[in-house]
Amino acid sequence: MFKTKLFSRLFMSVMLFMLVFLCTACGGNVQKASNYNNTGFAYATDGKYDLAIEEYNKAIELDPKYIVAYFNRGNAYTSKGQYDLAIMDYNKVIELDPKYADTYFNRGIAYAFKKQYDSAIMDYNKVIELDPKYVGAYFKRGNAYAFKKQYDLAIMDYNKAIELDPKHEVAYTNRGNVYLSKKQYDLAIADYNKAIEIDPRDPIAYYNRGRLYHNKGQYDLAIADFGKTIELDSQMESAYNNRGCSYQFSRQYDLAIADYNKAIELDPRDALPYYNKANIYKKTGRSSEAIQAYTLFIRYAYPNNPEVEKAKQQIRALGGTI
Repeated sequence: MFKTKLFSRLFMSVMLFMLVFLCTACGGNVQKASNYNNTGFAYATDGKYDLAIEEYNKAIELDPKYIVAYFNRGNAYTSKGQYDLAIMDYNKVIELDPKYADTYFNRGIAYAFKKQYDSAIMDYNKVIELDPKYVGAYFKRGNAYAFKKQYDLAIMDYNKAIELDPKHEVAYTNRGNVYLSKKQYDLAIADYNKAIEIDPRDPIAYYNRGRLYHNKGQYDLAIADFGKTIELDSQMESAYNNRGCSYQFSRQYDLAIADYNKAIELDPRDALPYYNKANIYKKTGRSSEAIQAYTLFIRYAYPNNPEVEKAKQQIRALGGTI
């Protein structure tokens, strides 16, 4: 069984700004609020989001209209995955300054992480209204349309992002994913090739192109791409599983088993490599090993996985009990 998930670069890329707005506190509080904000920003830059939030709280306590502190605190909440709190802070920024495009952009990202894609799209629309050359808004809106399976709209947005930034490697990768979903394989390969040309060190385009080659039965090309993926990111468990599948379809069983074992080492609770390995063991007459692998697949598989019943049948056919 092949892992069919496509990888897209959808990282939040929240905009971080410090001292964009004037602090409105009076007297000595101006400098104090500014200092708290600056300290919070430094913490956030180091990934210490809880400490950053504490500093932003102090800045806001001194100046309840200090826009940048709300904005930066919203970014910290987004980075922590506390999207509702982030949205509340972005709402406050918009209340105080409704013309600041980056706030709509970041709120759109928070909505997208909550899978509220229509709300995200509305925010990206607002960004584009305020700044028609805001590349990230087209890209992120394209991602939202892709999640909604509105592929033609997604392609239009990726096209615009690429028009504005011809070196936007991630837009090519994600547009390639959409073309793959539409079964427009030649266009998908062309986009993955372009992404690789722009950034030969990014494993995602190799991974997705490898998936496409596997689906087309071009297993040698798939193996090469998954191998490059692993070279660039040795911890990507799915690349080992999928290369194992390509080896398996090429009847290179020992190499396939080695890759499935590595996938299991990286994620022992992923059921799929156990199932794939079990099928090879069964095919090559290694019954006891097949029974063990099928048993582990059943242990870790989701209860509604249709392959679970098949695995039970294989165990019984091999003389095992379940």
